[in-house]
Formats: sequence, structure tokens, C-alpha cells
Amino acid sequence: MREGQERIMEEKRMDDQAKRDKENEAAKGTRRLRHPRSQTVSSTSSSNDNIMDLATPVARPPRKLAHSGRPRIGLSEQEQENIRYHVHLTLAERIYPTTEKVLNRILANDPNFSIRSTTSLWRWMKKLGFTYKRTSKVVVPLDALFFMTARARYFTDIDEARSGDTKSFWHDETWCNKK
Repeated sequence: MREGQERIMEEKRMDDQAKRDKENEAAKGTRRLRHPRSQTVSSTSSSNDNIMDLATPVARPPRKLAHSGRPRIGLSEQEQENIRYHVHLTLAERIYPTTEKVLNRILANDPNFSIRSTTSLWRWMKKLGFTYKRTSKVVVPLDALFFMTARARYFTDIDEARSGDTKSFWHDETWCNKK
């Protein structure tokens, strides 16, 4: 019985020594990588080296194998099309589509939509190809009342010219007609 315990203790000491030797080799390897110019060549090793090796901390690999937070939000093709639809719908209504406005519209239309935060929606919009561009504070002249009336006059003149016996030709983005 006593011999069995001594054998177990001896095996445990051997395992502990093997672990220490392995840690020492790992510490030497990391020290060599951290301080490549301070290497010294020595053929003998003393007990002081082992004490220094044990005092040097060694980074251990993380035991975490996967992401521990919430799972990623995956969108189906229909949900991706829903995002595109609402962005283009706000543009058609001449409203600047912010992520908050688009998210409010989507959630009002579909309360079971998988995205609930503006940050997640913004990330998905980036994946779908939408880019953020700063808008200028200048009023767009094409939307001004003067340009809209000029455009309406232009189209009525062209319609009259096409319906009549006049010949029109285009020259350098302007048109001329003979009456």
C-alpha cells in the first residue's frame, strides 16, 4: 500500500517537472521573440535560470472558443428588400432618409422585423450598398419654382414643335426650331 502511494507521488512529481520544463521552454521562446538582441550563448544552466524563467509571465491562449454575446442578426432576402424599399420610398417622398426614420417606418410597417436598433440597421444598410454622404445646405435649384415652370414651358414648346410642321435640331444641348 505504501509502495503504491510512493509510486503515485513519484509519477506526480515527474508530471509536475515535465510541466515546469514545458513552461520554461515556452518562456524562453517568448523571451527570445521579445528581446532578440539580448540573447546570450551559455552551455551550462544553473538553478537561477529556472527561477528567472518561472518568474517571467507567459501569455496563455484564451479559452473562449466563440463569441459570447448575442448572436448575429441575419436578414432574409425579403427583409433586405424591405430596407431598400423604405429607403427609396423616403427618397421618393423627398425626405432625407436617416437610419432612425427608415427604422421607424419599417417597424411601423412590420412590427416583427428582426432589427431593433439604428446601429444594426446602419450596418446592414452599409452591407446592402448604401453610403452616407453629407448633404449641402444649399437649396437645389432644380426643385425651385422658377425651374419647374421653365421646365413645363420647355416641354410644352417641344410638344408643339413635334406636333406641327416645324423642323427642330439639337446643337450643343440646346434646340432651335424654324416656324
